[in-house]
Amino acid sequence: MLDCFVACDLETTGTDPQRDEIIEVCLLKVRGGEVTDRLATLVRPSAPLRPAIERLTGISDVLLAGAPRWAEVRQRVRA
Repeated sequence: MLDCFVACDLETTGTDPQRDEIIEVCLLKVRGGEVTDRLATLVRPSAPLRPAIERLTGISDVLLAGAPRWAEVRQRVRA
């Protein structure tokens, strides 16, 4: 069993890594079987969501309106 790892869950605007963007990220740092740190946030994309993505994720443009951009979230992920 791993002593320390990070579990990651992402929601995106689609499946194309060249075109689509992250709209939600959740990271859990686990050490010795216990969650020791977490980061969970919505991420505002550069364009409105397609209706199919809203239906699939339950995330709407209204929810994303006040969220930080990926450039800001990325700095928190690296920390």
